[in-house]
Amino acid sequence: MTDLNDARMAKFTLSIKHIKTIVIVYSLLAAFATTAEPIVFNSEEEFIEAVAKAQKVIREREIKALFGKAETEYAALSSNDKDRLIYGNANARYAVTEYSDIECPACRYYYPYTKQLVDKYPDEIALEFKHFPLDFHGAKAIEEAKSAICASKLRGSAAEFAVIDVVFAKTRSNGDGAELTPSDIAKAFDINPDAFNQCLLDPQTEALLQESIDAGFKAKINGTPTLIFTDTKTGKTLMTGGGDLKFLEEQFKQLKEHN
Repeated sequence: MTDLNDARMAKFTLSIKHIKTIVIVYSLLAAFATTAEPIVFNSEEEFIEAVAKAQKVIREREIKALFGKAETEYAALSSNDKDRLIYGNANARYAVTEYSDIECPACRYYYPYTKQLVDKYPDEIALEFKHFPLDFHGAKAIEEAKSAICASKLRGSAAEFAVIDVVFAKTRSNGDGAELTPSDIAKAFDINPDAFNQCLLDPQTEALLQESIDAGFKAKINGTPTLIFTDTKTGKTLMTGGGDLKFLEEQFKQLKEHN
């Protein structure tokens, strides 16, 4: 261990099992130091506590970066029009409504393609995302949907899309969820965790989610993902499951050709 700065070495005697941890964490602790003073530990317990704090800060920064990047990607084209979560030109002639469950593996796989469709035809079509958590995906699917809704209520529509995007990427699916808590999401957006938790418990949040689910039942949605392409001028619709960009473009073209 003579490679490391002696002024920053712990005072306690190191056993072999600590050496790997020291090598990994040493630079991290130094990075979080706020002064030029040496980092000194008077006991093994102090060292372990410092490691835990450093790891917590690193995790929070990584999570914040993930949500921040996603929020930026959605910021320009996202909106919340009368509790309708929209990505794209809200006044576009064509719309695709996606009923989706964040714990659904197929939804997770196909979701990026819907955004790609809108990004490719931003003046022609808009996405409206509808939360439709399936019963057999349990409490985690409900929690994730409500977390997304609360991000929108307390931060904005781009934040809701960011929650959908990041949790889709991180979830283990099928009700097992992601290693992200509502508190993690709140902190990532600089929202007070207590305020976020209150939002999760707010009857209005439950009502917004139920409205989305009821819209799905009314549309005879029986699985996810389900997409409904609509020509808002003629009222014609086309219902389909998820697909890659080529498939979605074919559905979009088919709708336009039947005007």
